[in-house]
Amino acid sequence: MMSHHWYRYSRQLVEHILSPMHVGVLREEGKPPWMRIIESKGEGVCFYLGIDETDGTVVEAKFQAFAKSALVGASDLLCDTILYLHYSQLSSISPELLDRKLRENEEVAAFPDEVANVLEIVLTALELAVRQCEGLPSFIPPSHCVEEGQVEREVSEVQWESLSDEEQVELIRQVIAREISPYVEMDGGGVEVLSLKEGREVMIAYHGACVHCPAATDSTLAAIQQTLRAQLHSGLIVTPDFSFLADDH
Repeated sequence: MMSHHWYRYSRQLVEHILSPMHVGVLREEGKPPWMRIIESKGEGVCFYLGIDETDGTVVEAKFQAFAKSALVGASDLLCDTILYLHYSQLSSISPELLDRKLRENEEVAAFPDEVANVLEIVLTALELAVRQCEGLPSFIPPSHCVEEGQVEREVSEVQWESLSDEEQVELIRQVIAREISPYVEMDGGGVEVLSLKEGREVMIAYHGACVHCPAATDSTLAAIQQTLRAQLHSGLIVTPDFSFLADDH
């Protein structure tokens, strides 16, 4: 029987509850030799994280929840969020960040007040997992590892020139989604690719916390540009469209 709170859940939260993707367990038997499995229990939930011991990245995330439906949704959402992040970044995840990922309306919480405590429950369990990561490699920020030749390129520069405008923009979006977005989202920010001018100038818009962050025109902008140059084309220039800033408060 559905809880009387369900009608107030966001659509995406309901999807996480009805069709969770990360239910299960991770076991020591049969795991890759480079993986450390961490088990962390919370109130009505247990998380299993598989962490790459060579770089400290979360490569697997499973959970079992034994209580209210909203806890299932929060647990599944948390597993989605932490995949491919470095363990040291997990402590930066906040209840607000998780809730905003599932909102349909910026002003309406995905988790209503009556069940919002499940976000604290899953984050408390996550913090216990982080404490078990002692001895794993430290995090190297993206801007420290995106120099030309240090990463595998998505395409060669010759291949890049042969792509259509639409294909180039799609590749840019894919690289930013994979290499940049997970980090800015940790602090409630966002980066949107608007367009590509003359095959060289990448126009972006900042959202959320990025709008008023000084790093938006400094280290974050440099990291985005260096990443795109290293993986796509050395001549790319990234320019923020500041007309979008007025729309984000």
